[in-house]
Amino acid sequence: MASSSFLLITTLLVVLISVSFSNAQPTSSSRPQGVVLPVTKDASTLQYLTYMKQRTPLVSDSLVINLNHEFQWVDCENDYVSSSNRTLSCSGKECSWIYGASCGRPPRPPGFQPCRGFIYNSDQGVFASDVVSIASSINGSITSPDVAIKEFLFGCGWNSMLQGLAKGVKGIAGFGASEVSVPSQFSLALRIPRVFSTCLPSSTASSARGVIFIGVGPYKMQPGIDLATSLTYTPFYNSLIGPTNGSSWFYIQVKSINIGGKKVPMVSDNTTFDSMGFMKEY
Repeated sequence: MASSSFLLITTLLVVLISVSFSNAQPTSSSRPQGVVLPVTKDASTLQYLTYMKQRTPLVSDSLVINLNHEFQWVDCENDYVSSSNRTLSCSGKECSWIYGASCGRPPRPPGFQPCRGFIYNSDQGVFASDVVSIASSINGSITSPDVAIKEFLFGCGWNSMLQGLAKGVKGIAGFGASEVSVPSQFSLALRIPRVFSTCLPSSTASSARGVIFIGVGPYKMQPGIDLATSLTYTPFYNSLIGPTNGSSWFYIQVKSINIGGKKVPMVSDNTTFDSMGFMKEY
């Protein structure tokens, strides 16, 4: 009988997300069935990009899609001006929703202290909330009106954090398994199912377009064509060792691997994993 192991996945089609809070509220009383984000592929980095309107007044930002990142972050150092931007307090409940965020050490003097934590890699910053707007989906249509969230939580980063990302992007849209990821916040705020799906473009051509749906189907890329009817589903696991390690990655349980019709040997039952789910022994 083949042994099983867990493999970290970096791309996915459909992900079920379990979250436990709701702070942001939509600006409209009508609640859509889902929301839709456009997807393109950068020719230089081969990174997948999406676009989201943020701030007051709204400004469209280009963001790299990261299916492992816990939350969305943008460069607040250059030209981030918004009348609705609010820095989170380190003692507020919103700060507790972000893994690893705190008041910092040593304790600071009394008074307002911003919620701080790691934004990207080893770089730290503050966390804030602002207005975010993306297209809604009604009966699977990707041409429905925009819907906005007034208090969308995000990380406020620095210009230096953009190094290695596609030219012209403002930050990263995090779709990881966390309470403050992009799909989690929209799902809770709009009271739509905690599901998102991605249809990625295979080409970097300007005419090649993909889409991310947040919410259940139908997923209509073209009139009369519902992609949800042709999907297959595999269970996902938030973490190999439990929900307390702060991992925002998704895992699947693999029982066998075949490449070119040949079965690939699996790791033994004695294989152990570290706190983040990586194999320690082979």
